Amino acid sequence: MSRLVCLRWCCCVLLLLQASLARADLPQLLTAFERAGIPLQHVSIMAQGVQEDAPPLLAFNEQTPQVLASTTKLLTSLVALDVLGPKFAWQTRAYALGTIQAGVLNGDLLIVGGGDARLSSKELVDWFQALQKKKGLKEIRGNIVVHQGLFQTQAQDHAGTPTPSAENPHHAWPEAFMVDEGVIRVAIAGNTQGLQVSYQPALDGVVLEQQVLLSKRRCGAIQQPVGVVFDDQSEPPKLRIEGEWAPGCLPKQLTLATPPGSRFSALAVAAAWRASGGLLTGASYQRVDAAGPVIPKGLKPLGTLSSPTLGQLLRGMNKVSDNLMARHLMLSWSKGFPARPATIKEARKRFVQWRQKLGLSAEDVSVDNGSGLSRGERARPSTMTNLLRTAWRGTWGKTLFDSLPVAGQDGTLANRMTRSVARGNAFLKTGTLSDVRALAGYVRGNSGQIYAVTLLVNDPRADKALQAMDGLIEWIITNG
Repeated sequence: MSRLVCLRWCCCVLLLLQASLARADLPQLLTAFERAGIPLQHVSIMAQGVQEDAPPLLAFNEQTPQVLASTTKLLTSLVALDVLGPKFAWQTRAYALGTIQAGVLNGDLLIVGGGDARLSSKELVDWFQALQKKKGLKEIRGNIVVHQGLFQTQAQDHAGTPTPSAENPHHAWPEAFMVDEGVIRVAIAGNTQGLQVSYQPALDGVVLEQQVLLSKRRCGAIQQPVGVVFDDQSEPPKLRIEGEWAPGCLPKQLTLATPPGSRFSALAVAAAWRASGGLLTGASYQRVDAAGPVIPKGLKPLGTLSSPTLGQLLRGMNKVSDNLMARHLMLSWSKGFPARPATIKEARKRFVQWRQKLGLSAEDVSVDNGSGLSRGERARPSTMTNLLRTAWRGTWGKTLFDSLPVAGQDGTLANRMTRSVARGNAFLKTGTLSDVRALAGYVRGNSGQIYAVTLLVNDPRADKALQAMDGLIEWIITNG
């Protein structure tokens, strides 16, 4: 027997022994879910080595489609890499709709949103300063017009996801131009003299109003705690602080998500222009949502602001489970984008084409908006695991792997499995809904073998499953 044949034979024996051990230990591993009050039919598990001929290490209900929650973002990542390519970047463009003479634009400055989900107000200020330096532009004698038309969505497109609200910024709907993810962050502190309020980002022309009752109650006894309301429909627009406050209350940080279609982004752009040192003598801000062309034919951009490329975007999305970025990426799959507006219908159609190319059906895997917020995003654990195995061996394997949270170290796993063998050895996307807990990604066994893993729990008591789920990951590392 040759040395190579002997080595292969030994590997096969080892894999068979591992599979036998997994079958023996599986009942004990499943008992942990039962102790948490979770029926086993609501638990699905699949763990398999990434090499092409590796047998399953663990498999239970692996053919049962389950809700994915934010592990959907792994599918979003894979499709984006295949359809858009690793060099893809969102581009925000500025156009001068008029002549520039002696540093003055006699006309409007048009900002065309290109889908950048992570654009910050600070980055806008820096970009505007660079434009002023390069083009000599100092004053706009017109309006700043923000064009949102490259994403065309309607309320019915988001029927499967929670309605955005001020208290839930992670439910934000996509817009082609977003600043600071459409979120206002308010800091409130106070003493016997009253409240001190500050907010970010700066919003041009917004009036800060306080309708606060200073109370003599203990802070914990206040019935209407201080809150914040953004009224962008009034003239001038207002940021209103209202409720009760007592001098003994600790400083408060409030996060306010702005509603779809608000003037928030336009107000933030105008404020960024002023903060960059530019003058604005027009009506400061307008918003355009139409899909039709607004750029004169042949007009070249005054400047282009590119996002990081896709690999860095995926790292930003998957490490912290950024829903808005996932939804923007899915829209960006739309055929012809950004030369023509993206729609949810076209993005879903593109996903179905990708799925069919792999020989998969809707029962195998389905995506609704790309983020995991929808319960219409489901998959069989066997399908998810095989997609992860194929990705590992493919061109984009390292890019996907590098984007995942690391157990006990960073992202959504920074404070999980911190004192176990999983720390630094489990690279997993997490998923959480009220009745879902999920893990999917890669695990490095003590042997050095890499396993693709999908673990889904769909049950009203899913929040009780974390210890059992982490125990399964630890078992794979110890025995893999």
